[in-house]
Amino acid sequence: MDEKWDQISESDVSCHTEQEVLPVDVDESFMEDPVEPDRAEKRESQGHIGWATKLIYGQGHAVDGMRSYTFSTFVFFYYNQVLGLSPHVCGAATFLALISDSLVDPIVGYLSDGWQSKLWGRRHPFLAFAVLPIFVSLMLVFTPLVHSDHAASVDPLVVWLVVVYPLCRVCFSFFEVPYKALGAELSSNLSDRTHLFSASEACGLIGYGTVPILGYPLFFPSTAEYPSGVLDPAAYPRFALCLGLLMGMSITLLVVGTKHHIPAMNSRGPNNSTGRSKNFFSSFRQLCHNRNFRVLLLANILHSTVHSIEPTLSLYVNVHFWGMSSEQIGLQFLPAGIGIPVAFAVAPWLTRHYHKRTLVMSALAIYSIAASTCIGLRLLGWSPPNESKPRLYFIAAALVFMTGSYAIAGITLDSMIADTADEIKSFTGRRVEGMLFATRSFSSKAASSVGGMLGGVMLWLIAFPKQAKMGQVPEDVVFKLGLFYGPLINVLSIFCVLVYYQYDDPRAGTTDKGYHEMQNNASTPDIDPK
Repeated sequence: MDEKWDQISESDVSCHTEQEVLPVDVDESFMEDPVEPDRAEKRESQGHIGWATKLIYGQGHAVDGMRSYTFSTFVFFYYNQVLGLSPHVCGAATFLALISDSLVDPIVGYLSDGWQSKLWGRRHPFLAFAVLPIFVSLMLVFTPLVHSDHAASVDPLVVWLVVVYPLCRVCFSFFEVPYKALGAELSSNLSDRTHLFSASEACGLIGYGTVPILGYPLFFPSTAEYPSGVLDPAAYPRFALCLGLLMGMSITLLVVGTKHHIPAMNSRGPNNSTGRSKNFFSSFRQLCHNRNFRVLLLANILHSTVHSIEPTLSLYVNVHFWGMSSEQIGLQFLPAGIGIPVAFAVAPWLTRHYHKRTLVMSALAIYSIAASTCIGLRLLGWSPPNESKPRLYFIAAALVFMTGSYAIAGITLDSMIADTADEIKSFTGRRVEGMLFATRSFSSKAASSVGGMLGGVMLWLIAFPKQAKMGQVPEDVVFKLGLFYGPLINVLSIFCVLVYYQYDDPRAGTTDKGYHEMQNNASTPDIDPK
């Protein structure tokens, strides 16, 4: 019995001894973790950007928001309804401008990628250069130095629009492309980048909404001569002057406020832009082998085409279909202050609990139903009359659903593109976010050029009169305008929804941890990694 007890005691002691040694080794390994010094070293060399820099960078996106609303809403309307050009000519000019813009974007990106300056870095020279051309070209768009002459073989105003408007959009490309690239270079810290681009998106929406909310009452007030001030030709030069100054100040603040980060960005080394551009087309061809990429590309083309028609016709609808004054047009954007914040609040929760494909399809369906219902009830005579205040509440309620659902669709779509990049990376070992988002931008602009031209064709088909006064457009023409703008356009959105249905959500049915394990275990290539 004593011998057995001694054997048990010895085995127990040896067991305890082994268990005591193991934790000591593990603890020492954690204490000596070599990752932490490297991480600390990297954080020191790259640096965290503060909230001041994030806000200064973010406010630069207000320039793009102001530009987006101004170009999509005012240019076509100004040259057609105020200056008297035919709608198909305005549509063709819009087409040329957006095609020029989309073709110049990759060139500007290539130039800024390869630019090297110890004092100004890669992006800042282009940002600083863009200030004066943007101001001058914007003034020229809304202050033409020639007049329309329909008797001439070539109308001078047509030549002016076809030359100046594409030139103005090209000038904006020298700001927009380096601006987006600057955001990726300011910090490589994922948390900082998230906050940086969140501030950028928020400021972009503020800039977009500022133009109608403040622009209509300040520059296009209703007068006895012009019940809808957007028909007053004298208002547009003042509007362009103020807008150009605001944009110039915003870009200048961006350049000055982020200049102290140039040494840190230069220290991370130059980009090999030559090698990247040399393989651009072959890389794009390889991306097209991925099914989800093809689905998102096709859906984005259809989506951009359909939804670029709406801003082209929006002023026509607001003035002639709804009979709104300039002040009322500005106020209708206030409901966006409800729908968009709600969308940003609930979108992360929705993407965690529902398939992203389902979210995008549902959001676009809600948008189309709200828009079609609002216009459709007016066509059927079931909505409040144009002269009554309930009409504004009726439109505002529809806009809450439209802006909220559209924002959710946009946020989810960005996430789907990032998931597709992860999916491609799991098969090829390469990150392709830049290619994916650049392709999305290019396809959006190219498709929007077609949408703008289609808007002009629609106005031409219904014989919408040039330089029409509020209340003087024939009822049958107004009815056709509402029919095109509402039900018919939104019926086309069904095709977008059907295309998105083909998207195969790589995260479906897995948790985040399981999804990353699936990526790490992936071994069968979907596209040629060479």
